[in-house]
Amino acid sequence: MIESAEQRTSELQRKALAAIEQINQGDLDGGAEICREVLAQDPARIEGIYGLGLVAHLKGDLLEARNHYHHAVSLNEDWTPVQHSLALLDVTEGSMSAAQLRLVEVLEKDSRDLDTRRLLGQILVEAGQYDDGVRLLMSILEEDPNEWQTHFILASLYAEVERTPESKRHLEAVIAANPEHEQARELLDQLNRQG
Repeated sequence: MIESAEQRTSELQRKALAAIEQINQGDLDGGAEICREVLAQDPARIEGIYGLGLVAHLKGDLLEARNHYHHAVSLNEDWTPVQHSLALLDVTEGSMSAAQLRLVEVLEKDSRDLDTRRLLGQILVEAGQYDDGVRLLMSILEEDPNEWQTHFILASLYAEVERTPESKRHLEAVIAANPEHEQARELLDQLNRQG
């Protein structure tokens, strides 16, 4: 049976997305190798280009990372994973305002994008705009009180500033929504031991 161009494209996309997952789990070299295999067959496969950028980013080669990310953006500027990675790169390079602006532009196109809202909230906190960041994160929970990823971010932020009751409350919400969340259990145990 002859493989159609559509089947080949979706198979390459699946392969590249699996490589990105592999990279995110710490296998940088294995993930990069798969991305290069994908790009050998389809040089414009955005996920493969992004994957190589992610590897460079995680290895600390920020210039190479930015080059790959910009190449990916030239293919699809609306693909949020690459915009998120560029924002994180901006943060790494000390440009909080560029990161915020980039994420605000993503939200102007889709104000409901949870991942972008969470990331912007974290960056606002890191930039010293603590109240604005927490307010943005809390607005997510007003819409969905069971959004455990946001609860975990807030729990971690409150733990850092030693606001233990608030941290515990958010950790309990994480565990209620996601009982397998090991980090939340460990942090809650740690806070309980501290009294």
